[in-house]
Formats: sequence, C-alpha cells, structure tokens
Amino acid sequence: MKINKIKLALGLVAGLSVAMPMIASAAADQEKAIANPDNWAAPRGDYTNQAYSKLTQINQGNVKNLKAAWTFATGVNR
Repeated sequence: MKINKIKLALGLVAGLSVAMPMIASAAADQEKAIANPDNWAAPRGDYTNQAYSKLTQINQGNVKNLKAAWTFATGVNR
C-alpha cells in the first residue's frame, strides 16, 4: 500500500512538472494578446471590463453601413 502511495505521489509530481510550464506559457501568450490594442482577447476587451476599443475603423460616420457578416442558428427561438 505504501508503494502505491509513493507511485501516486511521484506520478502527480511528474504530471504537474510537465503541466505547469504549459500553463505559464498560455498565460503569457494571453497577456501579450490582451496588451495588443488590435485584439479583443478577453471578454469586454480587457481585465477592467471597459468594453472600449481604441480602433478607429468603425466610427459615427460609417456605423450605419454595418451589416451582419454571418449568423448562427442555435435552435432556440427568442
């Protein structure tokens, strides 16, 4: 029984030692994506939930010309 606990502990340590660098790398990639103002990498734009974008491609003069590019039916009629 003691050997099984040791094997389990070693397996857990080995698994975590492999997973942690991947998690850290993914977090760093997300931070870079959020820092770039051309991305909308987080819900509402950033961690402060401002929902503000500095992009100028859509403005008060051309917003009336926007049209739906695609739609997706979820099967729920509301």
